[in-house]
Amino acid sequence: MTKDEFDRMVHEHQGLIWKICRSFSSNEEDQKDLFQEILYRLWVGKDSFSGDSKITTWMYRVGLNRAIDITRKKRIKKTSLNDMQIPSEPQSPDYDLEALYLAINKLPPLDRAIIILYLDQLSYKEIGEIMGLSEKNVSVKLVRIKRKLKEIYLRLTEMVRS
Repeated sequence: MTKDEFDRMVHEHQGLIWKICRSFSSNEEDQKDLFQEILYRLWVGKDSFSGDSKITTWMYRVGLNRAIDITRKKRIKKTSLNDMQIPSEPQSPDYDLEALYLAINKLPPLDRAIIILYLDQLSYKEIGEIMGLSEKNVSVKLVRIKRKLKEIYLRLTEMVRS
C-alpha cells in the first residue's frame, strides 16, 4: 500500500477510527492521542493487510486491539457514575448520543469493542472475525452487553432528572 493509498483509506474511513477513540477515551485530548496511536499501528501494519477481508474489518481489528491494549495498560481508576460528566439537558439534541457514549465507556474494553461493531451494523460473522469469536459467542455476548448498557443508560438518565 502506497502512502497515497493509505492517506485515501484513512480519509475515507476516519469516522470508524473516531468511533473507537470516542468509546475508549473520555476526553478530547485522549481521543486525539488514541487516534494517532491507531494511525501509527495502521501505517506500520499496512503491508500485512492481505486483502482477504474488507479493509474496514482490518482497520477495526487494528484500532480496537490498540484501544484495548492502551486501556489495559493505563489501568485507569474506575470512575463511578457520579464522577462522570453527564449531559445536563435531556432535551438537547446531543443528549442521547453523549449519554450512550458515556454508558459505553463504562463497559469493560472487550464489551465496548463488540458493541461499537454492533452499532456500526456489522454482522455477527464480521464481529466474530474482528474479535476472534464464533457467531454464537457474539450473539450471547451482545445480549449481555445490551442488558448492561441499558442499566447504565437508565442510571445516567435518572441522575440527570434528579
